[in-house]
Amino acid sequence: MEDWKIAEALLSNTNRVLLTGPPGVGKTYTAQRYMLGSRKCYSITCTPDTPASEIRGNYFPTEDGNLRWQDGVGIKAMREGARLVLNEISQAGPDLYPLVLALTDCTDSAHITLPTGETVTPNYGYQVVGTDNALHTDLSAALQSRFATAMWVDSVHPDALALFPEPFRKLIARTCRETDNDSYKKDVTLRHWLEFFKLRPLLSLSDVELAQLLFTDGEIGSSLHLLEANQAVPEVTSP
Repeated sequence: MEDWKIAEALLSNTNRVLLTGPPGVGKTYTAQRYMLGSRKCYSITCTPDTPASEIRGNYFPTEDGNLRWQDGVGIKAMREGARLVLNEISQAGPDLYPLVLALTDCTDSAHITLPTGETVTPNYGYQVVGTDNALHTDLSAALQSRFATAMWVDSVHPDALALFPEPFRKLIARTCRETDNDSYKKDVTLRHWLEFFKLRPLLSLSDVELAQLLFTDGEIGSSLHLLEANQAVPEVTSP
């Protein structure tokens, strides 16, 4: 789990951090909770259809029929010196993308002029953490330049593993880890295992039978069969 120790050190000491890696290893969980100190954390998931106004802010009608400006999460984070988590940052669409570039600019030069005419600059403590399933080098050149500190994490966060019964942790870590930087398994994540243990006490099925319903990887069923027989799960071998 050395990669997560390094990631947490980066979160403590830099104001621009990009965490990339396979789905379901704990990137967003870590970004939203670790090394925050006394800061607030605002988080949003980028999609091709996410409007810039959702992060920047917009005018909203008041009861008296007037319009009142309301900051979005990005502007709130800048004003409050908070952490802003931009999940799936590579998915930002054409409306959102320019704002993402402004939010992730160097703290000394970052500024955003609102439709109100006010120009907002980051307060002390402002930090942006981007997460993505793509490699750092797969992002646009402009985004790459803004995240000089980028890290690929492919192991499950130890705190996430601790949610599961101890005999299963080695198997969960193995099935959720990356096997190749260019091609990792997308069909087994922590979300699948959480569902497994949610359904486990509710269905009259063996672990092997339940695995057949939830997982496409037949090796998981074989490993669960060994666990049911009180045998050790095979050691993880390096790819």
